[in-house]
Amino acid sequence: MVREGTLHGVAADELRDQRVPLARLWNASRAEEILDGREQADAVCAAATATDPAVDELLSRLSRAPSRVGVPASGLGERQLRRRFTLAVGYGPATHLRVLRLQRAIALAPGVADLATLAVAAGYADQQHFSRECRALTGLPPRAYFS
Repeated sequence: MVREGTLHGVAADELRDQRVPLARLWNASRAEEILDGREQADAVCAAATATDPAVDELLSRLSRAPSRVGVPASGLGERQLRRRFTLAVGYGPATHLRVLRLQRAIALAPGVADLATLAVAAGYADQQHFSRECRALTGLPPRAYFS
């Protein structure tokens, strides 16, 4: 039986930061078909399992107002929601929020002249906060990353 929030029975957090052979997620002949390009992307997407409504609600809320994690009105406790989120997404809501904020900075960067302005526009408290997060998530300081 396939668990909710998994890809063919494998939780997203088990796949994080790894290169996983396709045959681990699909049987060998199915993996070969995908690699050979015999199946369209729609077939792969259709094979994905149903998502967790509480996780979907939190993802939607974070994409609309990505400043705080909080607990949605799903009736779940914070720890249960964090476990479900990690199972479905691969990392916790706070880390997802950090990634969203950096993605926003990357999207805004071409139209912003200096890093301090970019930091505030992307939702960071200040340029130092932005620099720490950029280095933690990309391995590079902002000036090097955006050059």
